Amino acid sequence: CQAAQADRLLALLDRYHFSEKLQFQRANGLAVERIATAENDGRGAIAVDGEVTAIAFARRGVQFERWHAPSAAALPAIAGRELDDAHADAIRMGSGLVAVGLETEPSTLALEADLDDHCSLQKGCYTGQEIVARINTYGHTNRGLVLLHLAMGPAIVAPEPLHEPEDRVAVGRVMRAVA
Repeated sequence: CQAAQADRLLALLDRYHFSEKLQFQRANGLAVERIATAENDGRGAIAVDGEVTAIAFARRGVQFERWHAPSAAALPAIAGRELDDAHADAIRMGSGLVAVGLETEPSTLALEADLDDHCSLQKGCYTGQEIVARINTYGHTNRGLVLLHLAMGPAIVAPEPLHEPEDRVAVGRVMRAVA
């Protein structure tokens, strides 16, 4: 997960896990992410070489890689320049990767946020399974998280209603905006 979400994720995992013989803790070591353009979308890959683990996947033409190692010396050299957080966030959003908790609300379903690959149709019972099965059976959700390209304006840091221009009927919410 992203470093900013680690503490919250640990708390959620600890709260909702089913086995009492399970403990979660932060991994020691460094993580490096790099983003590059890719030819096409592909399935994720995980490579382990001694103490270095690399996780890679492509989404909507963007190749993402995350490297984990016990020290900076063990990490591979990365060509190019490092992205600042704002630029990396814009690329992430443009590729359709959702920052859960920032661009979603507690009531947002995974299938509404294009996170179909996070939901199992084969697994045994779990919270929300009935909703996932119903959506899969009937073929669609009633709403969805989408990417809008808008003219530059003030920063949006909290959800704002989105209205239809003619009669000002609310048609959705803008959850977040980046330049």
